[in-house]
Amino acid sequence: MSTNNTTQPHPTLELLARYKAILGAAWQHRMELAGPARLADEVAFLPAALSLQETPVHPAPRRLAYVLMGLFVLALLWACIGEVDIVAVAPGRIIVSDRTKIIQPLEASVVKAVLVKDGDKVKAGQVLVELDATMASADSASVQEQLLAANSEAQRTHALLQRLQPSQTSNLLSKEKLLPHYPRAEMPIGLVMDQSQFQSQLNAEWQDIRAKLSKLESESQRKLAEAATVQASIAKLEATLPLSQSREADYTRLVSQGFISGHAT
Repeated sequence: MSTNNTTQPHPTLELLARYKAILGAAWQHRMELAGPARLADEVAFLPAALSLQETPVHPAPRRLAYVLMGLFVLALLWACIGEVDIVAVAPGRIIVSDRTKIIQPLEASVVKAVLVKDGDKVKAGQVLVELDATMASADSASVQEQLLAANSEAQRTHALLQRLQPSQTSNLLSKEKLLPHYPRAEMPIGLVMDQSQFQSQLNAEWQDIRAKLSKLESESQRKLAEAATVQASIAKLEATLPLSQSREADYTRLVSQGFISGHAT
């Protein structure tokens, strides 16, 4: 009785060896599977399916893929070896530990000039810092304009009130007579406005008031005329009332005597 000592390989190894042999054979004959090389004119006369199979792929997508991969590699290299400066910005202030005196304005402003330097001796009342007065000047001009407009409005109102008094009979309104407690020589700066402008505004407001008064007067006259018409109608009805009452009494007597029907009345 003989004993077989030959070991059989594992089935998995046999399968992998077979696939390896098939892959090697396919790789050796790969050019035969591609078919013969054809020119572009030859491919154009082939059937549609074969023409599509034989037409080579356009190189643009492949080139674009190569460019993207190159850019990715460059970005990766820059991320590994590149250096970026880190800049942080935050508000803060400088605190001096030596003997100092804090000098600050009542409101925030822009420093135009510093008139002293470190170590200078200063006196009380000396100007140390010159601030930019642009914003303050603009605010002052705006307040002056508002003050002028308010005083102009007050003067026109005062003049119109004087004109509406029964004792005032003149149609001309003079600015000098509006504010007797404000002589021209004593009026504050910015309070005096252009005489023609003031007079035109005042006349325009006065004409508007006269137009409203005229409209109200016309409305009042129309109402009075309507009231007179109603009164005339009442008087006419009162004059015909006795005759109507007499006719009513006659018809009542005839109905009671039976000469006419009660529905005839």
